[in-house]
Amino acid sequence: MAPAYLRRNQSHTLEELPPRIETEEWVRFGREDLDAYREAVARRVAQQALALAVREARAEGWSWDRISVALGGSLNGETLRRNFSDE
Repeated sequence: MAPAYLRRNQSHTLEELPPRIETEEWVRFGREDLDAYREAVARRVAQQALALAVREARAEGWSWDRISVALGGSLNGETLRRNFSDE
């Protein structure tokens, strides 16, 4: 005889759980964690600034390659198009 499996729906099991308790705990970053956090925030800010610059340049009719040149050529036009195009 094969083992039997009892399947239960989430709506049935939620009734059996105790009330959810949420707590907020603050911890201080260590030096290494703080540095990593600051780097992540700086990268995010830089990414947002780049996205804004690309959007404004495209609104002015600039080509992807022209934007690439204006940004110093670190990203080619195709990479910019893939990452920032709404098309």
